[in-house]
Amino acid sequence: MRKVLGLIFVAAASATLMAAMPTASNVSISMSQGSVIVNFTLSDGPAVVTAAFLTNGVPLDAALYRDGMGGDAGKLVANGPHRIKWKAHETMPNLSLPGVNLTAELTVWTQSLPPDYMAINLKKARDVTYYASAEMVPHGVTNRINKTDVLLLRRIDASGVRWRMGHPIGEELKLSASISDMQAHWVTLTNDYYIGVYEMTQKQFANVCGTNHMANAKGYPDSDIRPMESVGYHNLRPVDGSSPVWPTNGHEIDPTGYLSAYRQLTGIEIDLPTEAQWEYACRAGTTTKTYVGTDVASIAWYNANWANDPMSVACGNKNQTHAVGQLKPNAWGLYDMLGNVSEFCLDILANPETKTDGVSYGYGPAVDWYKGADAVEPVGPTVGPNGAAPRVCNRAVRGMLFSSGDGNGTIRCSARGTSGRYIGSNGIEGKGFRVACPAKAPNWMIQ
Repeated sequence: MRKVLGLIFVAAASATLMAAMPTASNVSISMSQGSVIVNFTLSDGPAVVTAAFLTNGVPLDAALYRDGMGGDAGKLVANGPHRIKWKAHETMPNLSLPGVNLTAELTVWTQSLPPDYMAINLKKARDVTYYASAEMVPHGVTNRINKTDVLLLRRIDASGVRWRMGHPIGEELKLSASISDMQAHWVTLTNDYYIGVYEMTQKQFANVCGTNHMANAKGYPDSDIRPMESVGYHNLRPVDGSSPVWPTNGHEIDPTGYLSAYRQLTGIEIDLPTEAQWEYACRAGTTTKTYVGTDVASIAWYNANWANDPMSVACGNKNQTHAVGQLKPNAWGLYDMLGNVSEFCLDILANPETKTDGVSYGYGPAVDWYKGADAVEPVGPTVGPNGAAPRVCNRAVRGMLFSSGDGNGTIRCSARGTSGRYIGSNGIEGKGFRVACPAKAPNWMIQ
């Protein structure tokens, strides 16, 4: 992911103005009561500042300090003096200065280009911390806390990238009442964004919304880190009456929806991803059927590999979800993008040109990119069948689910499904979600 910060040039009349980039100066390092203290002064902020440590010029293993970092590390800070604190005595009790040649390496990130990982504390209002890499995430990305009390998101660098969406060249176009691949076409996204490292889990949902939805596996030891399911699109983003709807009202949402609860807690524009955002993140730069070639069982829970999960074997039930993060992630560190539960997207499920039963299944009209046309930041159809209002239209789901088979390569990045017979239907077993949000640190974070 992009880490190099460049200069921004803005043309005004006949002059060329150079926007100053934030910088950290007056950096000093000391120790106090077993903790390492790094002081610095930020100019031309606000900015996020992250730190790494070296001894004798050699980088320290991040595991030695990532869990004990505090102060202004990974926070959006204003101009002026700031301090980063590392509780070194917890992992390096014999560390002393100047006995060891310890140095701190600071990286300054602009507000519009924050670090690769964003961690949202779901137990405390408006508590967000950024991390420069997966290695810097406290306790490690796969730690249970990042599936329960913390919502961990990965920044996806997508702005200006032109990429091929839909079924790969040479593959048959799969069409049926419940699944249809997009016609291959070129897409350019215009903004970077964050997306969840994991599907939203039962515990993460309960922490914010005070309830959970589980069709099976209740009471199992790993129930809290299985994905949220049996929740309807209309529960997440109400579509009744005068509620704002996608794409007509953009990211505006009804305050009674579950996603609104996430926004109220975090102060961040949490939403579902568009289909284009979802597939771009799923592919992680690949152009094949899946993001690992043919070894589907290594990345996706589906009906042929359920016995690889010891908990499913112990329960003697293959028709259930699985704890998130057990299988291999894609190249961008996202888990369970295929299999486990299918995931809601914002888009009205568009109707391919060759489909004949679009009206009965609530599909929206075909759009130009079904014929192979380029699309820029696609948002899906704006109306449903025969001009029906968006609030009565089915929405797209992606990724397939634990009960899916892989006949004829069903488990694939381009596969699409429907939210249900109609948008107001109750939540359906095996349908869940992962969230996305803009890759920009909001102003309220400045401290």
